[in-house]
Amino acid sequence: MAKLIALRAALVRMGLTAPAAQFATNDIGLNTLDEWCNFQCDDDLYYLTKNLRSPGAGAPGFQVSVRVIGNLKVMRLALQHHRYTQRPIVAGTITLDWIRDWAFLVEFRKQAKKQGPEDDDLPKIIKNDWAQTKENIITHFSGIYGDDGIPFAALLRETVAVPANAEDPHDGYDGDYNKELIQRAPHEGAAYNANNRTLCRLLKKICINTPAYTYISRMTNGRNAWETLMQTYLGPQHTQNQATIWEAKLQNSTYTGESARFTYDAYWEIHKQAHQRLDGLTDQGYHGMDEGTKIRYFLAGIKTDKLKSVKELVHGNASFNTFDLVARRIKDSVTLLKPTSERKVSEEMGYWSWCSSKDH
Repeated sequence: MAKLIALRAALVRMGLTAPAAQFATNDIGLNTLDEWCNFQCDDDLYYLTKNLRSPGAGAPGFQVSVRVIGNLKVMRLALQHHRYTQRPIVAGTITLDWIRDWAFLVEFRKQAKKQGPEDDDLPKIIKNDWAQTKENIITHFSGIYGDDGIPFAALLRETVAVPANAEDPHDGYDGDYNKELIQRAPHEGAAYNANNRTLCRLLKKICINTPAYTYISRMTNGRNAWETLMQTYLGPQHTQNQATIWEAKLQNSTYTGESARFTYDAYWEIHKQAHQRLDGLTDQGYHGMDEGTKIRYFLAGIKTDKLKSVKELVHGNASFNTFDLVARRIKDSVTLLKPTSERKVSEEMGYWSWCSSKDH
């Protein structure tokens, strides 16, 4: 009874008269916060308004202003948000100040409906780079919304369970409503089930005509399909295999001097690409590669005596403690070894490139 009294008081704060609040809770049956959250009604609460203003059976109607309906509309959306983010709420929290804080949800929900799932413009699978593929898919689905305005990325998060409310407070999201939904939306219920089926269809669309499709072709559960792809392409064994491949590239690449077929810049690019691929595996359990190891691989692959002195200069020198510093210092020496005419052209190209960037 105390909760019912508190709810009626909240409805009065929203602008309903006491008799109208009693009619809504008794005759219409909206007698708990859950009922208001579950209430199947159009977004503008047209039929609720009509019922309040014209109860029928000769009963007198209640005055319900547009402002009051607006308050109730925000209240309903905010209650749904608390359910989606699995946060408790009581009727005493619902005040006009609280309504103003959550009023943005009306526009947010409108925009979410416009950004629903489509089969066009889906992210592509990047061959041999599932770490980047994963990031691209999550980024895409963070801005695509399913039933009840929940981002599909909520189905892609690492864990199903969410932290306790005290451990993961609403204020910790700095007003990022979207991020909070992704991290805390429940993996159960009607909206989840509908979104899960749609996600599965979209993942199949992304994977079609690639080897990945064979792993999920018979699935109907989007969450399971996603976990299968992650385990297959970013699981422990795959991560180890990829790390072995890219570490081997670092160990086996060599630079013996400038030639038309292979340049220092090409050698440098091999190492940068390998570092990027290895860095992308750290989230999947790869131990990572420190700067010292990167430098050792890089110097070991330089097989020309013409760069012996500069290799000795940077080796173990505290001033050259990052791969980038070492590679750039050796680049300077490679440039100096070029014939004067080639250096002049290179310098002029660098100058005009600098001028062009300065103009912009």
